[in-house]
Amino acid sequence: MIPAYNEAARLSAYLRAVVSYFETRGAPFEVIVVDDGSADATSDCVREIRAAHPEVRLVHFPPNVGKRRAVRTGMFNARGVLRLPPRRTRFRRRPCRFVAAILRDPDLREAQQVRQ
Repeated sequence: MIPAYNEAARLSAYLRAVVSYFETRGAPFEVIVVDDGSADATSDCVREIRAAHPEVRLVHFPPNVGKRRAVRTGMFNARGVLRLPPRRTRFRRRPCRFVAAILRDPDLREAQQVRQ
């Protein structure tokens, strides 16, 4: 789950790296991007990537509602059993290493097991 506000300049490359990592794992996944009322082309970047990767989902708030509400909405929209919240994940710096650690040890504090 990735909250985004005016991230058009950086989001495309980052989102492609995250999707690429999960595609190599051979397991089903989804990536939810919550656009929190961006004034730039953040939603357009997500839609462009979604056209090639249906695992990417976009939740869009027309007005900015704040990161807390955006994160909460993204987590409630997730369909998977393992949900990775954005806080304390260090996704912006090392998404692949962090996700690999989660997949090896699902009991890490940052991972949250929830029932479907």
